[in-house]
Order: sequence, then structure tokens, then C-alpha cells
Amino acid sequence: MKKISLFALIVLCHLFVFGQRQTVIRTGVDTSSVTFKEVYHFWQSYQDDLFQKLVLGDSSVNTNQYWADSEIAAYKSPDIILSFSTVYYFLPEYLIGIEKRNDSLYEISSVYFSNYSQNPEILIAFSVFVSKTDAGYKLYNAFTFNKSGYNEKNIGWLRFYYPDNYRLSETDAKQLSDRAQYFAEEWGMTNVTPIKYYLFPTYTAMLTALGITIGIDDFVSVDNVRKSGFALSASRNIFYTQHGEKLLHEIIHILIYDMRGNMQGRQFDEGVCSYFGEHQGELFPFHAARLKEFLNHNPQIDLGISLVGAYLDENRQYSHDPKWKEEPYGNISWYRDDSTNYYYIIMGTICEIAYKKGGMSLVKNMIIEAENDEKMYEVIEKHLQIKRNEIDQYLRNYLNQNY
Repeated sequence: MKKISLFALIVLCHLFVFGQRQTVIRTGVDTSSVTFKEVYHFWQSYQDDLFQKLVLGDSSVNTNQYWADSEIAAYKSPDIILSFSTVYYFLPEYLIGIEKRNDSLYEISSVYFSNYSQNPEILIAFSVFVSKTDAGYKLYNAFTFNKSGYNEKNIGWLRFYYPDNYRLSETDAKQLSDRAQYFAEEWGMTNVTPIKYYLFPTYTAMLTALGITIGIDDFVSVDNVRKSGFALSASRNIFYTQHGEKLLHEIIHILIYDMRGNMQGRQFDEGVCSYFGEHQGELFPFHAARLKEFLNHNPQIDLGISLVGAYLDENRQYSHDPKWKEEPYGNISWYRDDSTNYYYIIMGTICEIAYKKGGMSLVKNMIIEAENDEKMYEVIEKHLQIKRNEIDQYLRNYLNQNY
């Protein structure tokens, strides 16, 4: 399971104390019909089983049983929303309603929110579809219906899909295909299974296609068109905003998955993808220069304590001084700002050092061995001979000298 945020931990503690999720149905919704009760119970049972499986660790729970076989075939882990937001199923839920779309298809619309901050905060709102089949009710992603009619362009082993309002640059797509092929060959991959690459004009358009009406980090900037994407590695699907046909980052994630098999994504992966590809549409040197300035302006960060995050002090600067820890959970935050996830670039800097020392072979060894933040220190010492108590000054010096 992906790293759980502070807010998620608070919600978890609430659930363990009170024993159930919070669900509120919007006033005015007709809850009296048999169909509503059946579909609602089905949807709540699915989310309860997600909690039982992913949080309580009950491996006997089969959440795929709720999904149509075609969704499992298309996406492997069929819940696309879960891939986008790993926490929705244990947030308080406000059910907007269940709408009949045809004789056997129903659309569920819900909002998930935080009520632990001073003001209630909507974190995600989305729709999912339920169909009545001979095998009972089954779930479908909104994207399955929304992607119908997309344009398609095949270049090498990349399959680009895009709506009519997206202008695909075939020149950029061809250059990306060539870069991807070269990178795969560098890793000894000669026969890559095709990857589906979905492109959208804006971040909001991408979320809308996925069935998300409000998403985490949506509508956060008035000055920049957000560039963002993510990969469903097991099913070989990539989703990206405008100019995604230029970007290698998510493709590398899938190639890493190919190399490791079914192993979970890891923090060092982001550094590898950002170093050999891009991050937020910019190449590694752009972000490395920003990381240098970030670390110079945050001298209380000790990368020997964490490569990914620290506390935020009263001036919103990062610090590892324990006096900024808020009991009992702490307020550890990822190193980031509006344009850069700095921990990606910290890992990318380590990747660059490894690549200069031992080429792709050494990078691949570290990808396999670097299971988490703590394990990363052992891997760095083993392969780069940099001790944990030396890593902070080493990386600061390296960035100051090279960027």
C-alpha cells in the first residue's frame, strides 16, 4: 500500500475507535426503493471490503468480485479511482445520489471529505457505474464509457488515444517513441508489450474523463496550466495532460514494472523516472537547480533523517528539529512546492550519481533493492559508499558543485 498521509492516519484512528466509516446520504434522495437499497448496499459493501483488505490486511478478501470481468481485463486492478486516490474508501462519504441511466445501468455519485480540519474540505468527488447482470451487480469505471470514440494513433509500441479537442503532435509522439525504444534497449528489453497512452487538453479534462468532478490538487493554480500524469503499470495504461506525447516519465514507470514483475512502486522509482525522463514537464537539470536552492534555503533539513520529508516550522520551512513535531502523529510533509516534488529530485540526484559510477547496470540493481526510504540508506552505502550520516552534506555539495 502507498504511503499513508497524516490525515489518513487520523481517519484510520477514528475508524478503529468508532468501528465504521461515516456515510451521509444527501437530503432529498429517495432511499425507499428496493433498487436504491440494493445498489447502495452493494457500493458500501465494496468500500468496507477495501478497508478490510487494504488497511486491516485481510488477504482473503476478494474485492475484484465486485467488478465486471471486462474492467479487470482492462485495468488489472480495476478501481481507477483507487489508483488515483489511495484513501477515498476510508474518508467520510457524502452520497449525492444513485441515478438510473438505462434498464440495467446506475450511476453512483459521491463526495469524500475531511472534517478534521477547521473547515470541512472536499478531497475528491467522483462517479462510478453499477450494472445489473446475471451474476449480480457489477462495477464499471466511468472512464470505460467516456473513452468511447477517442482517436487512436499507433507509433512503435505506444498507442496514443485522445479526444477530438486534443491536438496530437505526431512529431513529438514519434520522438517519444524513439526515446522510449532507446531506453528499453538500454535495459535489455527488445520486445515491449504495447502501452496505451491517453492524452487530454487539461488536468480537469483528464479528471472528468475518469469520472472525477473534484480531485486532490485540482483548481490550485490560476497562473499555470497544470501538467500531470500517472500510470497504471500492471495494465499498461498512462493518463496525461497536454504535451504528454513529449514525456517519458510514466513510460519508465511501466518499464520498471516490467523489470521487477509485480513488485510495488517505490520512492527511488520516481527519481529514476525524473532523471531519465521529466518531472512536471521539465528535464532533470531544471529541477536539480531548484533542489539546490531549496536545500540552501532549508538548512534544518537533514537528509540523513529522511530523504522524502520533514516537519514544517512556524515559518513553513522544513526542519528535522523534533520541537516541530505535533503529538501524537507529527506533521511530516513531503519536500515539495507548486512545481517540484523535491524528494523525486533527491532520488534523481542519487540516480545520477549511480549512473555516473556504474551505468544502467548499477541503477537497475538499486531499483530492485531500494524497497523504501529506510532501505534506501543501506542501498546507497552498499553501492555508492556514502554513509547515512554523510548523505546530507554529500548531496548538498554535489548539487552546489554541479548545478
